[in-house]
Amino acid sequence: MLMVKSKTWMVRLLPPGSHAKKHNRIIRIRAPKSEMTVYFDCILNLLERAKKCKVRSMEKGVIKALISNMPQIGSVRWIGLRPERKAPLNPVDQASANTENGLSGDHFNGTYSDKRQVTLIQKEHLDAVASMLQKDEIDPGLTRRNIVVSGINLLALKDQKFQIGDAILEGTGYCHPCSQMETNLGEGGYNAMRGHGGITARVVQAGEIKIGDGVSLWVE
Repeated sequence: MLMVKSKTWMVRLLPPGSHAKKHNRIIRIRAPKSEMTVYFDCILNLLERAKKCKVRSMEKGVIKALISNMPQIGSVRWIGLRPERKAPLNPVDQASANTENGLSGDHFNGTYSDKRQVTLIQKEHLDAVASMLQKDEIDPGLTRRNIVVSGINLLALKDQKFQIGDAILEGTGYCHPCSQMETNLGEGGYNAMRGHGGITARVVQAGEIKIGDGVSLWVE
């Protein structure tokens, strides 16, 4: 609604079907009458921008809801601990996760940052890497990741809390491959691992993790 009062143009923004007396959101613009059309066009432009912002806000809400909806439950397929830097990983059936040191018995122990206490990789991605390198399979220990899971999209757990066994972890970032992959997996190993390196995580709640344990999004 556009109302004229002296040299001040007042534009009252009313939601559809609402009564003017109940809403007092008014934009006041002082201008000569000759400039009325120009300023009215500006108001229409502002309204259009507001509409687009509302749509974008709604889209963000939908995406947020979708991100929080992950009914799939994965499974722990392999666990490995690194006794020391560059040493081969020792496969184990069970590991203890704690908030201070990550996985007990792993050389990293969160020394540099708690954001990389645990590293995880997806079994389906190992199969893809094996296919690209024309291998029957990839030894998980060669990737130097702590835990291999299947049945759930690990990358979707970045910046999310998830339960694995009795422990609760939080995905902190992508675990990009290092140059060691070229040595461990053979020629082309580094590039084959790009986009398939899994994620890093920190321990939010201590607990035991065993082969066969479930992996699922944790909702507070």
